[in-house]
Amino acid sequence: VDNYATHKHPEVKKWLSRHKRFHIHFTPTSSSWLNLIERWFRELTEKRLRRSSFTSVDQPEETIVDYIDSTNESSKPFTWTATAKDTLKTVARARAVLDNL
Repeated sequence: VDNYATHKHPEVKKWLSRHKRFHIHFTPTSSSWLNLIERWFRELTEKRLRRSSFTSVDQPEETIVDYIDSTNESSKPFTWTATAKDTLKTVARARAVLDNL
């Protein structure tokens, strides 16, 4: 899970302490690759799942597999265009703003 506060809420911690088979693993903050995964799931939801009606468990699974197959037919690699210098400038600007709050 991400580092959002709801995952660390006392009620969640209490529930987890009663259900020992569940273990929470947090992704590192600033995991930019995670944004791409979240974007992909958003597109899947918006293009194929939202406002759909399914009458069996198999139907959404088939819909998801169909979406994966169709997007893979026209897939292209992601090319990171920002330089390390640009990224560090952005981080420095954000840090300056946060330091002045």
